[in-house]
Amino acid sequence: MDEQAPLPKSVQEVADVIGREKALKLAGRANGCVYVPHPQKITEAHFLSQVIGLEAALALSNEFRGIIIHLATCRFLYTAWRDRSIHRMRQNGMYIADIASLFGITPRHINNILNKPIKLENSPEEK
Repeated sequence: MDEQAPLPKSVQEVADVIGREKALKLAGRANGCVYVPHPQKITEAHFLSQVIGLEAALALSNEFRGIIIHLATCRFLYTAWRDRSIHRMRQNGMYIADIASLFGITPRHINNILNKPIKLENSPEEK
């Protein structure tokens, strides 16, 4: 899937604030909508911080404070990005349990993803 495929407008507005990768991650985890509280309510334990990091959560909160953002799930884009990331992390020696924790899915699901062939950028079969 094309890394630079156009994003739906709702996700692009978020990407303009926090970047494409974090916007896709949030869209994939938010299940269609997410409430963005005021910045003083954002902590490291908040859902937004857990998904996109504290700095990005605060930036999002400064831009969209106090509203519910309805996000297209971008499921195909998110899933392709997630699966490539999982393969890269595993190739770099990261433990399956750590990868599962990072993405909020089970180690068994990580193994299922790793058992599917996938094309990574700059891989020999793409040249």
